[in-house]
Amino acid sequence: MKRHYHPIRSTVIFGGLGALANLLIRYAGLSHPLPGGAPPFGLIWMLVAGYSLLLIRWRQVSSVRIVFPLLMLGLAGLTATRGTLGFILLALLVLSWVRTGICYRSTLTVGVLRETVLATGGALLAALFSPASPAAWAIAIWLFFLFQALFFIVFDGDDAARARSWAAETPEDAFDKAHRCIDRLLDDLEAVEGQS
Repeated sequence: MKRHYHPIRSTVIFGGLGALANLLIRYAGLSHPLPGGAPPFGLIWMLVAGYSLLLIRWRQVSSVRIVFPLLMLGLAGLTATRGTLGFILLALLVLSWVRTGICYRSTLTVGVLRETVLATGGALLAALFSPASPAAWAIAIWLFFLFQALFFIVFDGDDAARARSWAAETPEDAFDKAHRCIDRLLDDLEAVEGQS
């Protein structure tokens, strides 16, 4: 059975779930606010790890290949003493590494350019809200992943072509299909009778 993946839709939904998780964790009091009201390091790590798992699933890459980048990010989060900017930049770097270095490989120049556009654009769009409250951070998380979905529209040729061809297809009517099948069978039957 062939599986159909929808990375654009899944990325947007994943961002929404991450935003919801941020709200639930923060308003339930399960974490201490970090400087600037940023989400806890653990949540950022879980978002990067979860999205990395989605990426390797879509590209059918071994999950062992993402262990080192995620371990490095986790250790950085555990040892970070203050300030979240450095950790968020490292999380962007690890996400870019997993996407372009492991899952969707390309030349170094193309990979660096597209990841710079995606990471910078996503971070700027998220920072546009000047998030200080949990609700503003939730919107920023969702907007970041909304911008990350552009990767599959702009940069991933296979998925972009598949999406365009899927949108251009019109569903075939079952009755028309059955009618054509019966016509072919009758034509074949007439041909066999004509031979005998």
